[in-house]
Amino acid sequence: HQVNVNSSTIRNNGSHGISAYYANLDVSDSFIEGNYIYGIQASTPYDVRLSGNQILNNGNYAAYINLYSGGTYALGDPNIGSGNGSNGIGLRGIISQNTQLALQPMFPYIINGDLTVNLGATLTVPAGQVIKVEAPVDDLLIDGALVAEGTASAPITFTSIRDDSVGGDTNNDADATSPATGDWGHIIIRSGATGTLTHTEVLYGGYYGTLQAAIQVTGSGSLTLSSSRVAYSDLSGIYLQGGSGVTTTLDMSGTTIEENGGSGISTSSDLAYTHQVNVNSSTIRNNGSHG
Repeated sequence: HQVNVNSSTIRNNGSHGISAYYANLDVSDSFIEGNYIYGIQASTPYDVRLSGNQILNNGNYAAYINLYSGGTYALGDPNIGSGNGSNGIGLRGIISQNTQLALQPMFPYIINGDLTVNLGATLTVPAGQVIKVEAPVDDLLIDGALVAEGTASAPITFTSIRDDSVGGDTNNDADATSPATGDWGHIIIRSGATGTLTHTEVLYGGYYGTLQAAIQVTGSGSLTLSSSRVAYSDLSGIYLQGGSGVTTTLDMSGTTIEENGGSGISTSSDLAYTHQVNVNSSTIRNNGSHG
């Protein structure tokens, strides 16, 4: 199916404003208000494009995109919204093609359920974007590549949905909740994958469970951090898990690792694993265990 909605008003419906299954969905320059559940819902879509919409006062997510079909998600002009149960664009599922998120300066992306970047695919996050995560069990899993390159004036932030200091009151509860350590899960750079974070903050993750840190690198995975910050993890800030016969790599410069419940940076104690850790011009302070 191909569903195109342009310059339209969708309001006061008893479920979702727009709901599309197994379809290509293009919604642009439309006014979507007062629907009982989601403003826009796309479940297992092939391709989704949302551009220049006003999404207001819907009962749950402004928009919710389930990418389990491995489809693509693109945006044109920024979408705006307020008064929704969750003021942002929910994302979950599988990214199997190179995907560059368009900047939504007033509208965070919200990871709800695991979001996986497959081998061979790259997820690129634009400078200035805020990505919030819904729950302690929600992870960003990288089997391909994560590129988050902010700037000094437009940093990228990964944080809790309860964090109103960036991206606004996304969970629409005024000051009823505040962010806390372990509010969400982890960024996991799996074996063979890469993560590149520049002028990026990773805050309030590292839920205490089976993993070890807010950012975990496994096997032959590699993580490059520059001019970034990892803070308020329930566990360590960064953990290199390692793997037999491979090297797990961390390159870090001009970065601050602070106020984490465990160590700032830690590695597996297995003597069969090889880790390469390069730290330059960085600050590691006020963590609960080792630096």
